[in-house]
Amino acid sequence: MAPEVEAASIAIDQDGIVYLVYGGADNNGLNHFIYYIRSDDDGGAWSEPKLVFTYTSPVRSYVENSDLAIDGKKRFHVGITIRSLEYSIYSIAFYLQSLDYGATWIQRELLPEGRPGLALLTPYTFGDDEVHLTCIILLEWINSRMMGDHLELSSYNRHNGGSIWGTQSTC
Repeated sequence: MAPEVEAASIAIDQDGIVYLVYGGADNNGLNHFIYYIRSDDDGGAWSEPKLVFTYTSPVRSYVENSDLAIDGKKRFHVGITIRSLEYSIYSIAFYLQSLDYGATWIQRELLPEGRPGLALLTPYTFGDDEVHLTCIILLEWINSRMMGDHLELSSYNRHNGGSIWGTQSTC
């Protein structure tokens, strides 16, 4: 694995194959990475790590989350959030998708770069073709403390396994 893992997520498909995505940053907190590995024997042995995402942030940051979901057709969906080390200065979220069991990956920036506050992007899958990306954004910071009543919850619906995006809804 990597020396400084900041976020990891594990999922198991319907055939019992275990998948893991994990991420972190270099010592400067500027260069971020996400790796993918798999195990066909319940975690006894793992594949070689495959680098599937890199990003260079303008300020020292860390990988807040790298959440993995697998749909019924074994397409992988990953939500990634990168946040500044200094509270509420910078955040960005990405969505990654693999249609071929992790061999290749498609990257999409989901939230505007540099948006302050907390952004946490998490994918959820239902059946073969339905993907929901839920993003929680903290809108207001008071005295460097989160105010729970200032949350924006957005949901992005994707059908056909991610080929068609629905409209964004905000709660």
